Amino acid sequence: DISAGHAVEVCYCNDDCGLGSNWIQVGRVHALTEFAYASKTHAKLDGTEIETITYVNKPGSFTLFGGIHSNMNEPLPSPWDSNRYSGEALLNLLSFDREEVDGMTIEERYHVNLVGLEELRMVFDRECKQEVFSEGLVEGLSSARDAAQRLARISFDFRQVDRYLPFAGSNQDQTLTVRKAGTLAACYCAMVADGVCLRPHHWVFVGLLQIRGPRGGQEWLVPTKMVVRIAGIQGWGFDPTDRLRILADGESACTNNGHDPGGNTDFKLACPAASGPVAPCQQATQNQLLASSLIGSSTTGIFIESIRVESARSSVLSFTGPVSDYLQEGDAITINPSSILVSGKTLLYQTQAERHDVYALAGMSPFGDDTDTHFFSRWHRVHYLDPKEDGSASISGAATTKLRIPIGWDANGGVGVPSFSFAQNSDDNQWVRRSIMDTGRELRSDVAMQQLKLCWGPLDQGYSLFYADAGVVTFADPEAMEFAAVSLTT
Repeated sequence: DISAGHAVEVCYCNDDCGLGSNWIQVGRVHALTEFAYASKTHAKLDGTEIETITYVNKPGSFTLFGGIHSNMNEPLPSPWDSNRYSGEALLNLLSFDREEVDGMTIEERYHVNLVGLEELRMVFDRECKQEVFSEGLVEGLSSARDAAQRLARISFDFRQVDRYLPFAGSNQDQTLTVRKAGTLAACYCAMVADGVCLRPHHWVFVGLLQIRGPRGGQEWLVPTKMVVRIAGIQGWGFDPTDRLRILADGESACTNNGHDPGGNTDFKLACPAASGPVAPCQQATQNQLLASSLIGSSTTGIFIESIRVESARSSVLSFTGPVSDYLQEGDAITINPSSILVSGKTLLYQTQAERHDVYALAGMSPFGDDTDTHFFSRWHRVHYLDPKEDGSASISGAATTKLRIPIGWDANGGVGVPSFSFAQNSDDNQWVRRSIMDTGRELRSDVAMQQLKLCWGPLDQGYSLFYADAGVVTFADPEAMEFAAVSLTT
């Protein structure tokens, strides 16, 4: 079994083949560079389109998309080129950075956030071959039996091929619901009999897919009678269009009322942060949407200006100004692919091989059947440089304008290191931190309220729909200072 990005040598012998010197290499067979995902699955009976799983707690599908994508006018084949699919296959989804085994996630156990793509594939090939299904991660894929019910089958006739390989059962209408936000690793087995993978070593790593949503379980204690914000909301794949809602008493779940639960009306928003002749606060309404705030180039005015590829496993980004006030060690960012140039060419004029490099650097990928739509694959956790290794990055003893990310290129392999540069457009978010969000400093409650559920909702098909709770908010009266006094001195 050959995993993506790998190759096998083809050797030939026609006499006395027990002697190694009689074998000669006659060629090399390359596997596809990267699997392509479909943006949706089409149910057989009624043609219903089921979108690929994207949001926590929202049912969806998972389908691979094969075939030739290459433009014959380009010098290199498309990295997403593959055979069309035939026969049967099984799917398993593993947690990359959310579920823990013996106190560590896969990301932490193998230090995956510090290694390159090739090592990542090796790690997940090993994990896929363990053939372990997580019971609480994905509803509809918690056991080998579930996987068999969602068997992908093109036809009993192996000569029949198709570009779509949907893991959705015989009628292609079985859904999956991911119950924990985080990054998933997809594994598949194409050597199947009676709904069972013939041997564990037939399982291979397909790729990553990030499920957007909050971590959940957080708590915020904020004072009454002061203008405050809710800060440090943790999660995966946050976007500036995401919205939050504080639930009213009696609302038990963020998914109530068709993912539009009733909001609390006992607090105020749009409050001025300072006293003076400014507009008063606004009373919250039942359908109030709280805007999210994400750190990025548009909020900081700081842009990526260059990249230095160190090796196949890492690169160093240089910024136009210090970022230490905005990004912490281990924060996760993505880069807008439209801002990444290769040899001076924008995305529109890049070859597919160049776009593949751009998307790897961006931390996202296009769907195979809808290249205008992207999904988050592997974001980049940032790491500050030691001033000892790069003195130019040090200000007051701390590296502040340069960050290392775990993506790189082999100067001696393939076509070498791409010639990247970056566009700096203040109207676009060139880079965004997607692991943490805040509200604006605009909220105020004059009454104490306990354990109010905070819901998260993405902009989904034009509407803010709430899929998960980020945690609970408590507005508490500050303790009285019985002997408070102010003393003046010179």
